[in-house]
Amino acid sequence: LRNAWFAYFCGENSWKRNRVTGGWIPCKPQSSPWDPEETKIMGLLLKSNAKFKKSWRGILQYAFPNRTESATSMKWYQLNKSNYFMIEHIGKGMANEARIRLAKRLAKKRM
Repeated sequence: LRNAWFAYFCGENSWKRNRVTGGWIPCKPQSSPWDPEETKIMGLLLKSNAKFKKSWRGILQYAFPNRTESATSMKWYQLNKSNYFMIEHIGKGMANEARIRLAKRLAKKRM
């Protein structure tokens, strides 16, 4: 039990306060924050007018093995709407095919 607890404690997990006992109890693991490289790959695909499902099947599921499809989809549509400023200048001056090739190259580098 000690080894299992130590492995859990060393991982990227969160803790919450137990209000009854006043102690700390482990929670569900937290997902890691989005890396700028991940944002760049998705930004290139968004700027090339690619659809999410096709991008997920072809590139994103291999580039982001630790992300679920639903989490990636949520980030995709956030970047497309409210956080567009994060990808505003990515791939500027490039053709759509060049953006897709660059996204594939970056995704391959992450694998």
